[in-house]
Amino acid sequence: MIPYQPEGFTSQRTSDLEKQKITLIVNRDDSNYADGFILVDDGVTSDNFANDAYTFWKIRVGEKSINFWVQRGDFLYNVTEHGGQLID
Repeated sequence: MIPYQPEGFTSQRTSDLEKQKITLIVNRDDSNYADGFILVDDGVTSDNFANDAYTFWKIRVGEKSINFWVQRGDFLYNVTEHGGQLID
């Protein structure tokens, strides 16, 4: 799995990337499955891990489904409460 953002956008820091939509490219194996991980935090604060202010998700894509599991971090972590933004 590869996160992708369109070309033409220049960023100086992670918070700049929050303003752009992200596409997740999934390349399934011969069994028609793919596994990957996504880390969600505010992208700025250096002590996110010490304060449990992040979520580390495992993602599995199957034939007709996508499943998410929290591997580590705070299941209820809300990036907007820590300075991040939601993109429509």
